[in-house]
Amino acid sequence: MIVPADQTYYTTTVPTVEVNLVNAPGALAALAPGFAGLYQLSFQVPASLPNGTYQLFATVGSPAANVPMLTVQQ
Repeated sequence: MIVPADQTYYTTTVPTVEVNLVNAPGALAALAPGFAGLYQLSFQVPASLPNGTYQLFATVGSPAANVPMLTVQQ
């Protein structure tokens, strides 16, 4: 079922996000509006990180199987 755009369905487990092993505050995960079965993850990039490409560690319940990279440019 496609998620309506006028409602937000958050996960019951709060995600944890780290960028270059630095905690990223404000992490939330929810079903993406307009899609079926797609979750979106939002978080604040730590202000202490200089420009560069870093490993992104995100978990919602259980550890992530893969580790994507995130490029930061302030």
